[in-house]
Amino acid sequence: MIMKRIFFIFIAVLIFISNSQSQNSDILYFLNKENSMLKIGHFNKTYTPSGYTQYKIEKVTETDSSKILTMSIVNFDKFNKPFSFDTINVVKQKSFLKIDPEFLISDQNISFKENIISGREIVFPAILSTGMGLSSAWIEFHSKEKYLKISEFSRMVDKFEKIKTLNYSFDACLISSKYEIQSDEQSKNVFYTVEKWYAPELGPVRINYYNNKRKLVKFSEVVDYFLPEDNL
Repeated sequence: MIMKRIFFIFIAVLIFISNSQSQNSDILYFLNKENSMLKIGHFNKTYTPSGYTQYKIEKVTETDSSKILTMSIVNFDKFNKPFSFDTINVVKQKSFLKIDPEFLISDQNISFKENIISGREIVFPAILSTGMGLSSAWIEFHSKEKYLKISEFSRMVDKFEKIKTLNYSFDACLISSKYEIQSDEQSKNVFYTVEKWYAPELGPVRINYYNNKRKLVKFSEVVDYFLPEDNL
């Protein structure tokens, strides 16, 4: 009886340890080095592409307390032809990474230029651990032709695991959240449960969007990437 009780305690400890993971270094789970690049495709559940988005760190500017990363964002149509180019800033400090809120609509086939935009930045702590809650983010977009607001909330670090995409495999951090999309093109707000797998030094390499019935309706995943150390 005592041995059986010890066995169950041992199993419980193993489960607790496996569910209490944290990253084992201060490597950021987002693009943060000059010339690093991530290109993701946007697909429906049958793997039919609707377009592609490329993110690249064009320049790193150092200040006394932080680094300012200039990120270019290029959108491509489903035939892989580019049609828009924009830039945003990513602020890298010792304890966190802060991303301009425009990142939330970077896959919406919208140009940021000469349009009214307000929002709250996406913040990543330098060290992530299982069960950690992350701050919400949102962006509101106005133009003469369009209104759009995207909110991401209930962000939480779920776990660390390997993720396989069609062409690659990564050690990743899974972050779940809720999305709310308001638009003048739809009569009701659209809600998604979202799962994002972030790879070290790259960012989101797989994103799943589920409806309120927990059915996968669309996803995005990496189709190409480049890290400067790959050429060393």
